[in-house]
Amino acid sequence: MWDPPRQYADAYFKDESVKDYIYPLVLNDMNPSDAEVERTKALYLGYVTFVDRLIGHFLESLDRLNLKDDTVVMFLSDHGTQVWDRGRFGKGPKELFPFNTQLNWFIRHPDGPRGKHVDAWVQNQDLTPTILRMMGVDCDEMDGVDAWAIATGKTSSSRDHATTGWANQMCVRDESYSVHFPVTQSEPEAEVYDLKADPDEETPMPNPPENVVKEALARATAAVGPLPVTFRQFDQRHVARSMRTFAPKRFGESAE
Repeated sequence: MWDPPRQYADAYFKDESVKDYIYPLVLNDMNPSDAEVERTKALYLGYVTFVDRLIGHFLESLDRLNLKDDTVVMFLSDHGTQVWDRGRFGKGPKELFPFNTQLNWFIRHPDGPRGKHVDAWVQNQDLTPTILRMMGVDCDEMDGVDAWAIATGKTSSSRDHATTGWANQMCVRDESYSVHFPVTQSEPEAEVYDLKADPDEETPMPNPPENVVKEALARATAAVGPLPVTFRQFDQRHVARSMRTFAPKRFGESAE
């Protein structure tokens, strides 16, 4: 629901004749006017600004309590959403593009560095090892890397690609290509984008190189196991939920 205090949305776009669609996905099946689209975008942007203000209050409290010099602050976002990207609001498993999948990760450490952007491949499973390493806790057996060591130049990134997935869809991307395909097929038909020629991933390649697809499938297999992934060892908690709510069977009984 995109339902911020009205003044935050009004700062971006205000039109008294336009309804507030706080559940924006309903517009996907309509033919919304430009004003309806802009107002719905404003609801999202207003919510972001509202949260940003609350974060500011939190940071001010750290300053007031004299805690900033011995406190590490991290901000990590959830995945993104479509704000009328490609004519849609919301998100979907077949839209595993950066506007839906990219995470924001900011680290403020008392010992710096300051204002540095790190261009390295990291994934959300790197969060916990990064925190534990800062606390001096051994976590060598965890599936993740220490992103702070990369940010400070102590190590280089061990990743050369990233994998994302939702429902039965997966995307493998590196510096040159992004490859989208279903994981519930043994030989899935892949949609490939040349990121050098088409960085916004607008037009899939008509004849993608076979080695690019083969490498992407190998990377997917390393992450989720042999294809196809059938989830036969799992039961779904509710028919209306996606695969993230699958629960393992226990003692031969179905999950509730």
